[in-house]
Amino acid sequence: MAEYQQLYSIYSANGKNYAVNLQAWGNRALTGSDLTQFQNDMSAVYQDLQPYLTAGNIVLINITETITTVDSNSLTIPVGLTVTRSPDLPQHPILEYWSQRMQADPNITVYNPEIRIS
Repeated sequence: MAEYQQLYSIYSANGKNYAVNLQAWGNRALTGSDLTQFQNDMSAVYQDLQPYLTAGNIVLINITETITTVDSNSLTIPVGLTVTRSPDLPQHPILEYWSQRMQADPNITVYNPEIRIS
């Protein structure tokens, strides 16, 4: 098994920055037939990957950071995802397509690709 990490990317819209993964980017950035196709594609991907998740061949773990607010409260926020899977199991082709679309979006000011960490 190999471990991969993908930190959230930054999407800028209406003067605000949002930490987004692929799903959040698509739902925020796409409209019309692109959004419909994206949502259909994501449903198909999750359906294809479900047996691997159920069998433990793909393990997803949220990456979080804890910050202290100005009023001294602790706040834990998600910042990305760690994926453990066989290195022989390539990224789903639909995910590659939409990841390339996300990376090319001019509103993505920081794009964080998936990287292998072990």
